[in-house]
Amino acid sequence: MHREQDLERMSEYNITTSLFINHVYYWGDPHRDIFLGPESAKNLNPLASVINHDILFTLHSDCPITPISPFFSIWTAVNRITKDEEILGEEQRISVEEALKSMTIYGAQLNSTEDFNGSIEENKIADFIIVDKNPWKAQPVDIKDIKIIKTIIGGEIVYDRNN
Repeated sequence: MHREQDLERMSEYNITTSLFINHVYYWGDPHRDIFLGPESAKNLNPLASVINHDILFTLHSDCPITPISPFFSIWTAVNRITKDEEILGEEQRISVEEALKSMTIYGAQLNSTEDFNGSIEENKIADFIIVDKNPWKAQPVDIKDIKIIKTIIGGEIVYDRNN
């Protein structure tokens, strides 16, 4: 839970954050209904507010607390759908592009490794995946179902769904 004054200070002091976005899906309903109330629960992992304050952030799953699935975390950030299929904090949803950046470029920046990973560019480590659907063109509610076809690390195929 980041309050407005927290975000202002984080921005002022250039503090980064990693948000446990899967929390919205797995525990958003009890936070809304029992622990925080509807108004406070809307700001659980306030991604849009973090972006509006120009705060560098990543998303995480807190594995093994929730399964590690980057596309599920991206889906949660974009849709903010809870287990009860309610939208929690519609105004805190972010774009597919911002969510993808949080898993790639922003993660590299947060770790100070952006000079050699986080994006596909000349002279950077060739780590990337090939997927069965374009996340930018997929319906937002379908993002969690995107399948990885191949994983390439250091220029070598380390996973091939067809083998």
